[in-house]
Amino acid sequence: MNRLPSSVSRPLIRAAYCLPLIFGILLLIWACIPHIFFVNNHLPTKETHNLFGLMANTWRECSALLDGATTGSTNAVYFSYAMNFSVVLSWLCIIWYAASAIAMAIFSTQAFSTPPTSREANRAKRFLQLLVPNRIVYALVLLMPLFPAVFAEILAYCYRTQLNLPITAAYIGPTDWSGTAIAVGVQLLLWLALLPAQAHEHMDMYRLYKAKK
Repeated sequence: MNRLPSSVSRPLIRAAYCLPLIFGILLLIWACIPHIFFVNNHLPTKETHNLFGLMANTWRECSALLDGATTGSTNAVYFSYAMNFSVVLSWLCIIWYAASAIAMAIFSTQAFSTPPTSREANRAKRFLQLLVPNRIVYALVLLMPLFPAVFAEILAYCYRTQLNLPITAAYIGPTDWSGTAIAVGVQLLLWLALLPAQAHEHMDMYRLYKAKK
């Protein structure tokens, strides 16, 4: 198979490492806009939430029950544990993805702005690898936005299965999971497709290049 010319592959490789930050900013903006509501027994609720407000409300109400401020059934306790765990895991995914996306953009730009055998390029790669140590972790980081994107669906599912409430999640516009899946798929597939080009162009962030003596 013919390789892409350097004039094409090099900008694409740079873009592949910056896309997580770009998509992360777009997803953050969308998450801050109220667009999630719930349908209870075919009737929509009046309140519309953004993702962060929904997680905050869920944490507050579930923590009140677990702390004894309110009372509930055994199923309600299980529901609260499940949802608090989902809130914590969602925030961990958001924070790790955000930190990694910023690091990918900064350190890849530094590495690609100097010769691949330079001390500065190799140092930038080592800094990135402190947070994202290998390619497997890199791919997993790119997938992390998917979990908070399905938070509303998890909440609705736990309402139905643990509290027997006929609640489903609904959205104004596209669903969180569909838009996030597209963003994740684009950046992951582009990065994977460019792995051979990264090696050929000496732009692999997981390979240290040494000058020939």
